[in-house]
Amino acid sequence: MRKKLIFKRITLIGGGWIGAGFAIRAAKRSCIVMTPEFEEMAKTALEARLQQAVDKGKMSSIKRHVILERIFWNTDWKMACDEFRPDILIDATTEDRLVKTKALQNADAHLLKEVPRVTVTSALDGEAIGFDAGEHPMSPVEINKGLELVIYKKHLQR
Repeated sequence: MRKKLIFKRITLIGGGWIGAGFAIRAAKRSCIVMTPEFEEMAKTALEARLQQAVDKGKMSSIKRHVILERIFWNTDWKMACDEFRPDILIDATTEDRLVKTKALQNADAHLLKEVPRVTVTSALDGEAIGFDAGEHPMSPVEINKGLELVIYKKHLQR
């Protein structure tokens, strides 16, 4: 039987549909989520997604409130990647090589060497964005059975 990896503090890059899904699922499982890319539109969309679940009777308004209290938005990469002391970094940025590369460089400037990274991409070559496949499949906080644990090569060269 494989040992299950458990993460309680997650830094999440990318607040779109997929990133919001990760944030919600992790917060439901009592994880604290921090994102260093604050966009009001992404926050509003996540809140509306949870409200829709309440309106459909799939979640209580109390549960919605608890989930929202576990998700923190800011624009401070040092806070999100260092001072927050994440157990893992999840990259759910858009499938654009330049956007992903810039976000990962921002994270790398502050993230501790021992923090594992997960990137979500199906269209980009991991090598092109500085990732090399490591162990997989891996499921942080039961988020998605298809995620891969990856090694960020530049980070290992420190």
